[in-house]
Amino acid sequence: MRAVHTRGFTLMEIMLTVAAVGIISTTAITSSLLMLRANDLDLAVAATTQNLRAAQLRSRAADGDAPWGVYLGGGAITLFRGSSFALRNSAYDEATDLASTITPSGLTEIVYAKNTGLPINSGVITLTHDVLGPKQMSINGLGLIDEVQP
Repeated sequence: MRAVHTRGFTLMEIMLTVAAVGIISTTAITSSLLMLRANDLDLAVAATTQNLRAAQLRSRAADGDAPWGVYLGGGAITLFRGSSFALRNSAYDEATDLASTITPSGLTEIVYAKNTGLPINSGVITLTHDVLGPKQMSINGLGLIDEVQP
């Protein structure tokens, strides 16, 4: 009697393959989403730092013969010209959008003195991601910006 060889896959092989692909896909999607969320927080920290440095440089250069500052709120980081956000000349505003998952708190308005570029106020800026938690940045009396490790 000869053995009969059939070609194809058994139902068990197909089920195992589908399960393996499902597990790998779920892991990949979850990892990708976490990286995107972490990226939102890192981008917010980088944009805040960039705007703070720009405000400090413009204040040192007495650009427009006025102090410059940064305001974090309203879903954006706003670089403004003036002694405060409330009294600013809004024609010079430069806004950078924050991701909807990021909430700023703590020191949300930083103004740098004209000519010296020293911050009028110093403290800690907290950027909180709704899933990943907070990252903090400190600004000292000389205007140096450091990321604070909680």
